Amino acid sequence: MYRRHDPATLLRLASQVLQSRMPTWQARFTHEGMAYRARFEFPGVVSVADDNTGALLARSRPGMPTEVDRMTGPGH
Repeated sequence: MYRRHDPATLLRLASQVLQSRMPTWQARFTHEGMAYRARFEFPGVVSVADDNTGALLARSRPGMPTEVDRMTGPGH
């Protein structure tokens, strides 16, 4: 069964992973056994997708890598 993680938590983790692996535009990471792909996009947006399906799970506001964009929060 797929375990859904909080978008804010995913963005926080993705931002940390991307910063630790600079200079990179994308990185894979796992959280509680689930595989994710973090991507840094123009203009300063961090996105997190399921590494197996490619489904977008969280997207940040431009220039604010740990704040969830309202269009990818819970219920969207």
